[in-house]
Amino acid sequence: MANALSVPYHVVNGENRRLDPMLLAVPGSNMEALWKTVLDWVFHILPAFLIRWYWTEERLRSKIILDIRPRGDALDFRGGERSEIAVYIRVWNMAPFQVEVDRLEVAVSGSGLGEVCQPLRYIQKTTVPPAAFADIFVRGGEGVDLEKRLANANAWPTADITIRAEVVSRVRTYLAQTSDGGFVRPMITGISNELRQKLFR
Repeated sequence: MANALSVPYHVVNGENRRLDPMLLAVPGSNMEALWKTVLDWVFHILPAFLIRWYWTEERLRSKIILDIRPRGDALDFRGGERSEIAVYIRVWNMAPFQVEVDRLEVAVSGSGLGEVCQPLRYIQKTTVPPAAFADIFVRGGEGVDLEKRLANANAWPTADITIRAEVVSRVRTYLAQTSDGGFVRPMITGISNELRQKLFR
């Protein structure tokens, strides 16, 4: 069973983050409340067809970015008796309205390893406020014999992560899919020192 942790957009690992200073979306501030009020007013007075005409699927896709978290621990191959795969997915919302990410699925394959495990799934919705991001922690693949798979590798593997999800907003809904192209270097823990030395050669 996959687990996930949605991190509030304004605090991630102790750091205060905002995507667009022009939005002035400081959490809990009067400006944040004002911005939401303005958006609600715009959506209320403009005809729905006009909003949808402007916010095409292509435009919305360009504002919603799904990727792995830009840190060295975004992907973790955890060996040992209870081996598993763990990955942090980051959802950037640069649209001026809230979106939800639903039915998240993450496929992980490795160089020389093939498909490491069945796709990891997280079926709960994750809400991402405007001009914000959320991190989703997904893990699964319990029981995968990582030690055996890694024994066939001649070097530290790189991984390709394909992310699929349904993106839901008040304007429109679409299916998103992105891939990292096989350049993600995973952390590997819980393997023997002998195997670790072999991978570092």
